[in-house]
Amino acid sequence: MGWPSFDCDRTLPIYPHIPHDLIVNDANAAKWFYEGLPPGQSIPWNAWLVPLSRWIPFLLSMLLASYALVALFRKPWREHERLSYPLMQLPEPVRFELAARRVVLRRRPPYRGTRLDASEL
Repeated sequence: MGWPSFDCDRTLPIYPHIPHDLIVNDANAAKWFYEGLPPGQSIPWNAWLVPLSRWIPFLLSMLLASYALVALFRKPWREHERLSYPLMQLPEPVRFELAARRVVLRRRPPYRGTRLDASEL
């Protein structure tokens, strides 16, 4: 398995149904996206302007809908059903440990060396 090719397989059955303003149709722009710009070339914004103008509002509306769902379900889940948030179980002990270390660091004189060890954080 190698790097993705900039050549789109336009023989796929779904390709004729994709609106052309949702994809980059310039072969050089797609190639330069994967392989990097050649020296002295600038970013071909004209090739990306139409697809980005179509995708950005869609993605922003999805983000807004996600935030709205979180705002809608947070209070019942947290207060009435008392659901825990498993993604927060890992950062919580780290946060409390760092807070305890900050209290210890405030009791010591400031560090005046040229090097700061990770154990001092």
